[in-house]
Amino acid sequence: MSITINGVGVVKVYCNGADVTSVYLDGVLVYSEAPPAQGPYLSFIERNHEPFTLSTSGQRKSWDGALYYSTDAVSWTEWDGTEVSSSNDGRLYLRGANNTYIPATAANKYQKFVLSSGKQIDCIGNAENLLDYATVQSGRHPQMAQFGYYYMFNGCTSLTSAPTLPATTLANYCYANMFNGCTSLVSAPVLPATTLTQSCYQQMFQGCTSLVSAPTLPATTLANYCYANMFNGCTSLTSAPVLPATTLTTYGYASMFNGCTGLASAPALPATTLKSNCYNSMFVNCTSLTGIIHCARGTPSSYRLTAADITGSSATIAFDL
Repeated sequence: MSITINGVGVVKVYCNGADVTSVYLDGVLVYSEAPPAQGPYLSFIERNHEPFTLSTSGQRKSWDGALYYSTDAVSWTEWDGTEVSSSNDGRLYLRGANNTYIPATAANKYQKFVLSSGKQIDCIGNAENLLDYATVQSGRHPQMAQFGYYYMFNGCTSLTSAPTLPATTLANYCYANMFNGCTSLVSAPVLPATTLTQSCYQQMFQGCTSLVSAPTLPATTLANYCYANMFNGCTSLTSAPVLPATTLTTYGYASMFNGCTGLASAPALPATTLKSNCYNSMFVNCTSLTGIIHCARGTPSSYRLTAADITGSSATIAFDL
């Protein structure tokens, strides 16, 4: 909540140098201090303190437990997926209980969150609070089912920052398409998992044209399609993360950086055990890519990186690792 003094919105009040948490006028609450962005919930905060709305694309619930929303992080209401409004100063909080996926299922893959367009909305906090905030508070990771966060923010052009994704045990398709088309997203969350699952990061940041840095990718145990199209079309991305895995999977890196026109250099590719199409179109249309792509002499040799996988770039391939 905020108040206006001489036409200027006030979001923080002090008295004699001390914080004022509440202001009443004739017995009516006219100001209350905003709760901290980090808490046992996920915070949506509009940078210009403008109100916004949130709904699901189907205007209905699709998660398997319960989600609750609040505008003050004190009073909570169960959410049914229909449109809800933020506070007047652009704050909305979500938390969940007994969920294993948000908001899609295997049978309903394309249900997603819809935020007001034309806004600048930061999503702050641990995304696991949407699964089960009490489990997070206890210091544990909630169980995540396949399609856990699939398609969640797909096409949310007002999303300017992403929540943290601390899970180390993943599920098939868990983050696939999660931020696809989030054209205002500048940075990616940390991805700490070292063992991946099928399609877990597939198309995760595809079309994020403002993304300037990629997360570290420490995984050494990969799965089919795990990184496929992960950064496809991220035209502002200038460098790629280290890729330490030495055993690859079918379509594991397929089109991973396809269309990354700002990418100037490629990571070394140390893998010695290859699978069919593991590098398929990995650097196609990376028009700024130059220099040497250093690769191991992986086997079978027919699955190694080829000129077709770097079409449109000026890079060359050397099998010298």
